[in-house]
Amino acid sequence: MLHDSPLPRVNTLGSDEGNMTLNELTVLCTKLSQKVESLEADLKQTKKVYGAAYTKLIMKVKKLEKSIKSSLVRKREKIVVSDDEELEDPSKQGRSMIEEINQNAEVHLVTPTQVNTQWEAQSQESQPKNQLGVFSAAKVLTAVAKIHTYTRKRRTISTASGGINTSEESVNTVGASMPVSTTGMVDKGKAIMQESEPELTITKLQQRQERAGYEAAVRLQEQLDEEERQRITRVHKEASSFNVKEMEDIQATIEADEELALSIQAEEKEKYSEA
Repeated sequence: MLHDSPLPRVNTLGSDEGNMTLNELTVLCTKLSQKVESLEADLKQTKKVYGAAYTKLIMKVKKLEKSIKSSLVRKREKIVVSDDEELEDPSKQGRSMIEEINQNAEVHLVTPTQVNTQWEAQSQESQPKNQLGVFSAAKVLTAVAKIHTYTRKRRTISTASGGINTSEESVNTVGASMPVSTTGMVDKGKAIMQESEPELTITKLQQRQERAGYEAAVRLQEQLDEEERQRITRVHKEASSFNVKEMEDIQATIEADEELALSIQAEEKEKYSEA
């Protein structure tokens, strides 16, 4: 008769049941590692795709901020330069005009009263003299008409627009009084600085662009953060799917594999040392 052995049956690492359990655990660990690697690859790809767009948005926002600051700091200035020779006093300008007219021998300043007196005196003379008087009166009237308006031009240089504008001012030389228009006259060699306000439409457009860039950057960052949270949640969920017993079995298997590897290495060292 066959009798059972009093020694308990022990499954060693070399038995079939031990090999099957080890193989299953190895396959499970391999699958988990592959899944983790795939998740990490997906995360890297997502960061690579969205990182380029995020960088472009940040650069665009910085460029807009720089342009806004430069536009606010830079002030547009208009320099108006006058090339008039008469600078200090408008009355001096009028006197200089009269002096210029007096220096011209062909031009004579007369009043309407003087013209009428000359006309009456010449009409009382004889016919030839009367004709000469009419000719002289016509000449005087022509001269008066010529000097009735003395026009001077003033050139205005604007550095903001880059163009040259000319404006005219008239001086009436008929009569005893001589009103002079001095509007817009400035001293020669001096400049009037005029600051223009920045264009509100461009500033508002730049502010809208800056706001849109900030909002897009914030949305992209929130999307990246949400994807990272979802990935971490998935990893924790997969890790928590194992119960305590399975985790203990996996830990025991890993320790047994490490002990087996150490014993094999020790045996190989002994063989090489004996040889």
